[in-house]
Amino acid sequence: MINYSEIFNTTAFVAYFSNNDCNYTLESNRNRFISEVDLDYKYTRLPSQTHSSNIKIVNSSTSYQDTDGLISTSKIYSLGILVADCIPVFLFDSKTKYFGLVHSGWRGTVSKITNKAINLFVSFGSKAEDIQVVLGPAIGHCCFEIEEDIAHLFKPKFLSKKNSKKFSYDLKNAVIDDLIILGVEGKKIINDDQCTFCNSKSFFSYRRQKDSAGRMLALMGWIDK
Repeated sequence: MINYSEIFNTTAFVAYFSNNDCNYTLESNRNRFISEVDLDYKYTRLPSQTHSSNIKIVNSSTSYQDTDGLISTSKIYSLGILVADCIPVFLFDSKTKYFGLVHSGWRGTVSKITNKAINLFVSFGSKAEDIQVVLGPAIGHCCFEIEEDIAHLFKPKFLSKKNSKKFSYDLKNAVIDDLIILGVEGKKIINDDQCTFCNSKSFFSYRRQKDSAGRMLALMGWIDK
């Protein structure tokens, strides 16, 4: 697993990203991992991800349908998302202590799901300059290709033409660019630039493995509530 907890520099707050040691779509595997990092799976919330741009605030409900980002304003609840190439975006406000997890694939990136999460933080009293961000392992510019017919949806400055029909696109730097425009400080954005497609020893990749790909688990939460 990858431990990002120290980045947020807050006692009793943890953030982790699994490797491909097992498939975390299985609840039993998720619960074991959650318990291993001293969180409580009974209070850990995961959304039903659909590559939407929908963000929800967690509460006592255990169901978050058609949702790809969760925010907690309470220490009671931990958050999780599943990924296999899409960007896991960890968000933490050092002042309010609110935190969030966003699943940003290419559709989410184009629809600016992470921007929507930042704006929701702000609506609850956060300031963009107080939010720390970690972008976990995801498919890199080296391996993410799109067809010419959808290239117009993406920011031109992060597109590279590969041939007459395909482009490569830098999803992570597109997200970082959006965050900085919103007022998040560049020094508070950490990019773990490991490519899930390239690194088959450590990560699942949907683009590499297709339907046989498992999922990694990203987690955030308080171990001292």
